[in-house]
Amino acid sequence: MGSSASSSRATRNLFIGNLDHNVSEVELRRAFEKYGIIEEVVIKRPARGQGGAYAFLKFQNLDMAHRAKVAMSGRVVGRNPIKIGYDSMFSLCVCHNPVVFKADHFGGSPVNLKQNCKIFSF
Repeated sequence: MGSSASSSRATRNLFIGNLDHNVSEVELRRAFEKYGIIEEVVIKRPARGQGGAYAFLKFQNLDMAHRAKVAMSGRVVGRNPIKIGYDSMFSLCVCHNPVVFKADHFGGSPVNLKQNCKIFSF
């Protein structure tokens, strides 16, 4: 994928791959906050043997996300060199009373509407 293809799909959300399983939100914020305001951090930790940890960072705007992507691509965070790409972070929520299905790039999981429902803007 060339740089023109990836920039045509640029968003203010970054996918951060190849993370150490023990990476914390604080570590990610410290590594990336110098490039702009981070509004949301979501860390996913698949079961051992199911792949490495990954995260989504939502910046305040596209320029901040782009600066972070360019500067941090391949840098070590925790113990691993990270991989960075643009991502939409969350897809549209589909409501089925009383459960809302919130889906990320890798599939959805049911979320109880009364406990935890967020609608993210794109």
